[in-house]
Amino acid sequence: MDRPGRGRPEDRDSPDPLLRAYAHAVDSRALPAHWVSGFLQGAATAEAGFDGFADEEDFQGYLDAYAWPGVLVFTGLQYQGGPDREQAAGWRRFVDAAQRVDFLADLCGDLAEGRLCIPRARLAEHSVTRADLEQARDTPAVRALLAAESRRARTALGAAHGILDLAEPGLRPVIATMTELMAHQLTAVERAGVAALRRDIGYGLAAPLRILVGAARRRDRF
Repeated sequence: MDRPGRGRPEDRDSPDPLLRAYAHAVDSRALPAHWVSGFLQGAATAEAGFDGFADEEDFQGYLDAYAWPGVLVFTGLQYQGGPDREQAAGWRRFVDAAQRVDFLADLCGDLAEGRLCIPRARLAEHSVTRADLEQARDTPAVRALLAAESRRARTALGAAHGILDLAEPGLRPVIATMTELMAHQLTAVERAGVAALRRDIGYGLAAPLRILVGAARRRDRF
């Protein structure tokens, strides 16, 4: 992006139809450039150079640099001129919850790929080592760590509850479905306990269908 609400000329003339469509959407909706440029910079730094989090401050920095703009480059298009301060803050709370749930659900796969997404300071607080997690050791300390991380995610999910009021009516069924799926997945993580270190925790089949059917039935209420 080269200035607020304008796609880069090379994107508007790109042979890739998706890039052209996105650039057109950014132009027509006047999404401020800093959300797109921030996301691209975060992808090249915070995500590409990811080596875990030292502490909660590190995690929050990752959200600010990468995950938050990564959500708003798409959800921000619902607002003509981009999100205002309250709307942007609402999506910041949403992405905080979403990232915590995602990291917990994907613990096994992330560890297998060399990614530890729980801040190292919190492992130290519980006297848990990285090897304890990689080897899925079922100890009181490991169980306490995972329970504490799940509580943090549950609190963050509760803080994101007001996002529906900040979304455009046409998107509310989609956002409600996403939020319900996150809550369902977090419940599965909580039930799994240490088993979340042995396999990633997905949505299953029945629950997503039930949630989607419920959202369709409630569509007229949003």
